Amino acid sequence: MTRTHQYVRIGILIAVIAAIIPAFAKRLPATAQPVNDQPAVTLVNNGKSNYAVVIPATPAAQEQRAATLLQRYIEKMSGCRLPVVTALAPGQKGVFIRETGGLLYDGYRINTRPDGSLHIEGGKSRGCIYGAVQLLDKYFGCRLYSPRYKVIPASKTLRLPDVHEADSSVNNLRIVFTMNEFSKDEDLLDWHRTTNRFPPFADDYYCHTFTHRLVPPDVFYASHPEYFAEIGGQRIRDQLCMSNPDVVQEVIKQLKKDIPLQPDRLYWSVSQADGPLYCQCALCKKAIEEEKSVAGPIIRFVNQVAAEFPDKIISTLAYYYSLVPPAVTKPLDNVQIMYCGGDLAAWGKIAKHIYVWDYVVNYFHYQSPYPSLFLAQPQVQDQVSKGANEFFIQGNIDYGMEFAELRLYLYSRIAWNPNVDVSATINEFLKGYYGPAAPHIRQYIDLISTAYEKTKAVKPLIINTPPSYYQDTYLSPENLKAYNLAFDAAEAAVKGNSVFARHVHLARMPLNFAEMEIAKHNMYGPAGWWNKAGTVRNKRLDGLLNDFYNTLQREGITDINENHYRLEDYKKHTLFSTSNKAATGNLAFRQKVSADIMPREKQHRFYSADLGMLTDGARGDDATRNLFWLIWPDKEFTLTVDLGAVKKISSIDMGTLWRDGPTIPPASVQCSVSRFADKDFSPIGTQTWQNGQEKKGEADWRYVYSFKTDTEARYIQLKITRHDLAFSGRKAGMPVSTYIDEIEVR
Repeated sequence: MTRTHQYVRIGILIAVIAAIIPAFAKRLPATAQPVNDQPAVTLVNNGKSNYAVVIPATPAAQEQRAATLLQRYIEKMSGCRLPVVTALAPGQKGVFIRETGGLLYDGYRINTRPDGSLHIEGGKSRGCIYGAVQLLDKYFGCRLYSPRYKVIPASKTLRLPDVHEADSSVNNLRIVFTMNEFSKDEDLLDWHRTTNRFPPFADDYYCHTFTHRLVPPDVFYASHPEYFAEIGGQRIRDQLCMSNPDVVQEVIKQLKKDIPLQPDRLYWSVSQADGPLYCQCALCKKAIEEEKSVAGPIIRFVNQVAAEFPDKIISTLAYYYSLVPPAVTKPLDNVQIMYCGGDLAAWGKIAKHIYVWDYVVNYFHYQSPYPSLFLAQPQVQDQVSKGANEFFIQGNIDYGMEFAELRLYLYSRIAWNPNVDVSATINEFLKGYYGPAAPHIRQYIDLISTAYEKTKAVKPLIINTPPSYYQDTYLSPENLKAYNLAFDAAEAAVKGNSVFARHVHLARMPLNFAEMEIAKHNMYGPAGWWNKAGTVRNKRLDGLLNDFYNTLQREGITDINENHYRLEDYKKHTLFSTSNKAATGNLAFRQKVSADIMPREKQHRFYSADLGMLTDGARGDDATRNLFWLIWPDKEFTLTVDLGAVKKISSIDMGTLWRDGPTIPPASVQCSVSRFADKDFSPIGTQTWQNGQEKKGEADWRYVYSFKTDTEARYIQLKITRHDLAFSGRKAGMPVSTYIDEIEVR
């Protein structure tokens, strides 16, 4: 073939492509940019408009909301306020908003017409609202990133191209859990096509309602202990008996009082209290055996309630002990299974409503680097394939939580479209929220995500896990150094831009937190708060603490974990736990400890059973129970400290954790000393603790058993006897565990 023939064929090919493109462009997906640059609608021209927003004479709530939303943001951009009317005046043009059938739940259509009108149609619930938001966001550039950062372009003229697009979600309920300012910003939630829990759930009826809301023990326990769960022959206040018909009637009675107060709410929770306890009375045991599942008696119970309220959806949990579906009883069609783990496919075979509760947050450590951004999508995709169509993505979105704004932006889009391009979505957000720092923030995200992927088989992400658990994987010293270099570049890129600089610096605080917490785990050493001898403090870590505290305080952040752990307390506890007072002058510092019963390894692997923690010179605080405290559930056990040689002793102290509920100081501690390992122990005192006793120690979360003496000894024995059951709090009556942090001998 000659070159001339090649050129001719190329020219023909170009002509064919040119002919095809207009037809293909008409079939572009909803996310494609319109190819027609000529305006089809000029809503506002030089600050004036002859358009009105038209809604039905008796509008649905979403029609009214969509109209006022559109009206308000058009006015913010252009200064022109479009009237909201039910009929056009002569000469007016219309933006018509209406709820319509034929669209999926929350779906919408947007169309311009040759007469210059604009039509926004929505499916049931919030389709009209999401259509209005799409118009404002995609075509006019209004971007809402957080309650405090919203980009509303200013323009006296607002034009639209020819628009024909529609969209809907495979999921008809999408909740990305937001808190405080985020949860109160209705516009922000609508922009992300997500809702808060209340609505659609009734207020005070989201989950864990058995004893919290429906049959409160303060009202019923004294007169009807049989309403409550039987465990070990005792009735406990924390859960209900599922086999008692009177309990069913009490629940129905309460709902009949409460539902008329919130008639518009569809979802009402009738669900187990939090925790591992469930009724083991004879009738409940029989039901569990018949159903081959602890969920069996729960579903039987909930079905009875749901039958009384056929126009409502009664929600219950598959959680903790109720993860396995019952073998016999199926949930009624108006029963929602709030799924928190277990065999989703098995639940999908028997339940019509599956509401998945996805955990994508570190509850105890909001500021900890938690590389879960790329984990949500495959999780949601898998769940949808197994029948889930309602989602609660628990991100605990709030200021100060790692990448809170990005997580809301990303997770809400995954919930709407599980096949969304995650990488492109992240980049889109970073560009808008961090400006010139975006490439460097993306570098950090890629670095930490890649580091986690390499080691996740060894140490997967576990909710509530402290940063120190990952100090040999994605939070290793080498990785932390690389992450900090990326943030150095990010901060340099936005120097002089106060808004972007503020965003970037707050995003850096999880690295401060990780380094401080890892240093607590290695208190005396190269990466710790002190040198090996405990005499020289690491001032760089003090700088990180001050920066962390001042930055979060400036942003108005008060709670730094789910349990309302306060920023003020974090600073106080950090200064306490990183003091060297337990090392200086302590004869037991780094000495050997033995026990007749070893402490228990707990639910997650980061809980330690190393007895050396009792003499490592690090006192525990109320938040870092996983770092400094050893835990015994045993009724009695004995600890022995070997001082290494006979030494003169004047005092012996042992710290214990004091909190409400099942974490209380022991009933008694008996202290004895000896020159010899296995004999001739002489008691030097016994101390007791009873409920209501005044706290004693340097901190109000810590009770110190202190023994004064004037003797010489090498071995110290501490015989500990705990209380049987908790005295106070929501978990009064539950079995008690003993937490011990530091033994100090002087």
